Amino acid sequence: MRGQTTLDFATGTVIFLLSLIFVFSFVPGILQPFTGTQQAEPVVANRAADRLVEGGLGSPDRPYALNQTCTVEFFNDNAPSGCNYQGTDLNDRVGLTDRTNLNITMSADVTGDPAQERVCWDRDAGVLKETGSNGCDVDMAVGSERPETSSSITAQRVAYLNGTAVTVEVRTW
Repeated sequence: MRGQTTLDFATGTVIFLLSLIFVFSFVPGILQPFTGTQQAEPVVANRAADRLVEGGLGSPDRPYALNQTCTVEFFNDNAPSGCNYQGTDLNDRVGLTDRTNLNITMSADVTGDPAQERVCWDRDAGVLKETGSNGCDVDMAVGSERPETSSSITAQRVAYLNGTAVTVEVRTW
């Protein structure tokens, strides 16, 4: 006689089923880092934002201090000599080798209220104004618009343009 009872059999079955459930629950999580995801996008957005404010739109000697001419011409799709970016393609100007969908927008508090507004450049007055104001020559936004159905990664950096604190926002998707 082996002394095996129905209770022993039920206990063994329950332990086996719990082990099986544990394996099916946690194996996908263990394998997840090896599946194709969009993990590179935060790095791309941060790299592009850093490159712009730490020297792309100004001088590497004075990070976060944007050069007026280089910044305005960047958003006007030009690459004048003396600026730290090249080309007319946005990905080339930001220094991205892969073809990432990209949008770069500048905002600042130009109206005096606590909220920041999307801004444009008035060439005659040489100042930032709220987008849609009279005298706006260059909209300080460049790139394609994000489709409603896709998620995006955003990186923001605060810099100074002509003594005004501006937020440079880089969005990738």
